[in-house]
Amino acid sequence: MKKIALTSIVFFAQIAYSHAQCPEDVSSTQKAICAANMSYTESVDLLNKHYEQLLSIFDQQIKEENYIVNFKEMKSSLVSSQTAWLAYIESQCLYKNSIESSTSGAPELEYICKEEFIKERSAFLLNEIEEWKDGSLK
Repeated sequence: MKKIALTSIVFFAQIAYSHAQCPEDVSSTQKAICAANMSYTESVDLLNKHYEQLLSIFDQQIKEENYIVNFKEMKSSLVSSQTAWLAYIESQCLYKNSIESSTSGAPELEYICKEEFIKERSAFLLNEIEEWKDGSLK
């Protein structure tokens, strides 16, 4: 069976800007969009790191054949919940942006909307990682 490594970056394929790529000679709106994109990209990178760390914890336990907890089921649930979460925030931000689309900052708002959800999910995953590492969930 093919290993499923579902990372959120696949679903958040956006043009990523580095600090050097944000042009100085553009409008303030373009600068704001670029800055929002950079912040968003950093948040996505952190989310992916936490997601992969939690998957690796489950993979290690599966490899060690630790059957105290059903780690295969937990890993499958994590992948499913991540997929559902990604679909939810896409829909939620699409809805939110459609309401606010009359403003000139719609692209910036998309990054901001998604980043709010991403930071929340990243914190949740980090908490899970810490609880597994300190033994609270074992």
